[in-house]
Amino acid sequence: GESGSAPYSEEERAYKGAGTDWIKTMTNTAFSQIHVLQASAGTDLISGSASITYQDDMGVVNNTNYSRYGTRANLEIRPNDKIKAGLNLNKLVSKNDYFGLDMNGGSDNLMYRMLIASPFNTLNEDGTNIFGEIAKREAVFYEIMYKDMNIITDNSAASAFLDLNLVEGLTLRAQYSLTNENILSQNFHSKNTIYGSSYNGVAKISNARDTYHQAEGVATYHKNFKGSHDFKMTAGVSYLMYSTETSSMTAHDFSTESMKYYNIGAAAAIDKIESLRQDKVNLSYFARAEYVLKDRYIFNAT
Repeated sequence: GESGSAPYSEEERAYKGAGTDWIKTMTNTAFSQIHVLQASAGTDLISGSASITYQDDMGVVNNTNYSRYGTRANLEIRPNDKIKAGLNLNKLVSKNDYFGLDMNGGSDNLMYRMLIASPFNTLNEDGTNIFGEIAKREAVFYEIMYKDMNIITDNSAASAFLDLNLVEGLTLRAQYSLTNENILSQNFHSKNTIYGSSYNGVAKISNARDTYHQAEGVATYHKNFKGSHDFKMTAGVSYLMYSTETSSMTAHDFSTESMKYYNIGAAAAIDKIESLRQDKVNLSYFARAEYVLKDRYIFNAT
């Protein structure tokens, strides 16, 4: 029978079905590709560059794929030796379809469970193995093939600066930067999975957004008198604003699984709805003075 020990009955010898190569069933030949396109140009007055990157990684284990694309551009302008300005733009979007493999050798390790899955078991709808016996199904197959774990991360960043050297010894710099990160997480556990079977399917969607604004202004004065007296002073102001927003929804008991998390409101039971927003603002000032006498004695104050 299933244990593989003789004697076998005539029914067992008849083999009700072929065995299952679980490794072949749950893995595939994976390909990885990355493409990069870059361009740059410049003169004494203006220079800039731009690039586009695309990456696609197919997971060896089914349902584990990763892809991303990114763009980058920068521009710098120098109308004369007293003025310089620049702009930098970055965009990166990634999509990750995954499930936790875990690293231990216990029952939570899907790779380990895949390797020890019995070749006598099948995917027959009636739950029989190759001998026609009712057998325990290989849950690892359903944990891999019937989970939908999707994360989309969108990162954007921009910064600009302006440097002025209008007076000898005096440098002025202004800078502004913006960083924004959006993370969309979509999970669906089919009723064929261990977790989903207890709730007739479970779906969760969540959104998180973090935004940073930072502006700085710095003035630096540097003067040397007669080679023996060196004076330098720096003063500035910094403004930082940070905000985070999150929202999520979890539901279970789906009459149909065709829409998964795309129609989460159709679930018979809404388990949880959450939302959160936090804001933080920092405003700081700083100043530093330094005096060096004959390159030997240093006095400073902050």
